[in-house]
Amino acid sequence: MTTVLLISIIFQIIAVFIAFRLIKITKSYKTWIFIALAILLMAIRRMLTFINVIFETKFEIGFILPEYIALTTSILVVAGLLLIIPLFKSFKEKEIINDRNEAELKSILLAAPVGIGVAINRKLINVNERFCKMLGYSENELLGKDSLIVYPSIADYEYVGKEKYRQISEKGTGRVETKLKKKDGVIINVIISSTPLNVNDLTAGIVFTAQDITDRKKSEDELNQSHQLMNYIIAHNPNSIAVLDEKLNYIYVSQRFIADYKTSKEKIIRKNYYEIFPETPKKWKEIHQKSLKGGVSRADNDSFLREDGLIDWIKWECRPWYKSDKSIGGIIIYT
Repeated sequence: MTTVLLISIIFQIIAVFIAFRLIKITKSYKTWIFIALAILLMAIRRMLTFINVIFETKFEIGFILPEYIALTTSILVVAGLLLIIPLFKSFKEKEIINDRNEAELKSILLAAPVGIGVAINRKLINVNERFCKMLGYSENELLGKDSLIVYPSIADYEYVGKEKYRQISEKGTGRVETKLKKKDGVIINVIISSTPLNVNDLTAGIVFTAQDITDRKKSEDELNQSHQLMNYIIAHNPNSIAVLDEKLNYIYVSQRFIADYKTSKEKIIRKNYYEIFPETPKKWKEIHQKSLKGGVSRADNDSFLREDGLIDWIKWECRPWYKSDKSIGGIIIYT
């Protein structure tokens, strides 16, 4: 009997400490203080019984006092329970909201046309289906892994981390163009955008998106290669050739053109025709406009009076050039 009472008292005292701990955690002082006091009174009552058992031959504890304690305990428990009901209701509402938010987040992750994930200390803790398909991994193969797994080299991994965190510290978000390695070893070009869940605590996690730009990058490289090839072909053409855009800014010129007009590529490319030749007569301006509308003009022996008084005798042709959509992109002048 004595042992049972002692164990009961110990557990009730522990329960009191737990109740006070719940007060601190939930910040619901009214709710848990009643419960804590009720448990404390129950412990006191057990202690009175314990004393009565131990010292029954020395003094007696009246019958009324324990009953008053029991009544007070019951009232406190009921009051505490009444206050707990709305507290748990609030928890339930928050749980419903959290479940709804989680469901909405999953819907967004599934529907997003780009790879999305969450990383903590660069360890992948959440990735959407698009991100997995883009790299050829299953979700289980990526979750919990360091993001180094998707980089072709440690250098790329370290560069992205350094640059991303630098941008986040400066403007709250980061955007880096880099390469990722698929499971089969194929390298793809991507743009990774990163935003911290808590800008004041980066250890809380980073939300990132990864957009595959491999096709776009390939098109840009092919376009750049075509540009370089065109530049080479025109530059080494034995004739004097100039290619201008629709605003009559120089795009390409041949070396013969540079020699004939005593200029340099650096001085003329991206400059306007009329900036280079401010003395251009009205006749030539009309020829330019005609070509910009699709017309072709030419002459076999024409004079051109320069600003310094010299006369150039030239054979020339001016015609439009076309973009891939068949619209006029500018003019070509052969002299």
